[in-house]
Amino acid sequence: MHTYYEIDGISKIATEDDYEEGCKVGGSQDGYIDHRIRADTLEELINRFCAFVDVEREDIQIREDQGNRIDAQRQETIEGFALTSTEFEQFKHGTLKSWLCDYSASVYQIKKSAVDLTKRI
Repeated sequence: MHTYYEIDGISKIATEDDYEEGCKVGGSQDGYIDHRIRADTLEELINRFCAFVDVEREDIQIREDQGNRIDAQRQETIEGFALTSTEFEQFKHGTLKSWLCDYSASVYQIKKSAVDLTKRI
């Protein structure tokens, strides 16, 4: 039997943000990213999730109310790219729009074994 860890899809909520006033009410869009991530260890799975959503390991939050859920946030441009330091300064001064994006995924442990199809149930 082979055991591995898996994320099967990622939820994303993007909310238009204002550096001075915070996120704008009614300015959110949500979506689902149909992407599967697998790894032999939990640590490697989290590292691959971080690489996929382009965040640092310390940006990961474990949900206390849902022990298998991980979350990460980052500021993005309208095109969905992480802000550069120059763009972040423009955002702070109100000359560039930015979106606060929340990425969430559930982590599962999978125990995979072959099924003998010659046996009847």
